[in-house]
Amino acid sequence: MSEKREQDKLLSEGFLDTLEDNKVDFGQATELPVTARLLVLAAASFVQRVQENLDRMGKVSTGTLSTDIISGEVRAGGGSVSIEVGYPATSAGAKYYDFVNRGVKGLVSGEPSDSPYSFKESKSPRDKYAPAPVMVKAILGWMEQNNIRAREETQTRNLSPLQSKRRGLQELTGGDAQRSLAYVIARSIKRRGLPYTGYFDEAQAFAFGQEFMNNVARAVGADIRLVIRQANRGGRP
Repeated sequence: MSEKREQDKLLSEGFLDTLEDNKVDFGQATELPVTARLLVLAAASFVQRVQENLDRMGKVSTGTLSTDIISGEVRAGGGSVSIEVGYPATSAGAKYYDFVNRGVKGLVSGEPSDSPYSFKESKSPRDKYAPAPVMVKAILGWMEQNNIRAREETQTRNLSPLQSKRRGLQELTGGDAQRSLAYVIARSIKRRGLPYTGYFDEAQAFAFGQEFMNNVARAVGADIRLVIRQANRGGRP
């Protein structure tokens, strides 16, 4: 049996059904050895799962976490085969994806309690829950993306408690109603915390879990058999 036919037989026995059922694009994988082919398919499945999780959870406000996730090319050498997946170090997603993935403890709520991350109290003498400017800027971008508009408080006399609070926030943020609302939202997040989503962890377990490890063991065995047979054929007169 030819190497290509033996690979196709192994790949059709069902241990890649999960990946194929999810319509992962085979792309460069079609001509690779079994082990490398499995890596390419699993990496593609991981990226697809991350994007599906983000979309399902509504975490695609700016799209960075979805568009920055990548899988690289298979690299072989030094007795190993590898492929890189995730967020490039230079991407915006690499800076905050794990905050969304694992959550950030709120200053008041303390939730999610098992997160390794937590918000810090502000050094502002006026408000220990004051959000950092970069956080307000991120919320402004989210508001713009979702077409959320603030109501500007123009009344100056006989203000209700809510109007007074709104007016005070506008003054605190330079009279910009849109920035005032972003400030309120960011402050609330800092108090409550960012919830755990597990979008990245779940995708990793889905694509690279125990089933993947079992498949790798089979694929490595298949590749070794192919290499030996090729070497034996090469040594014939």
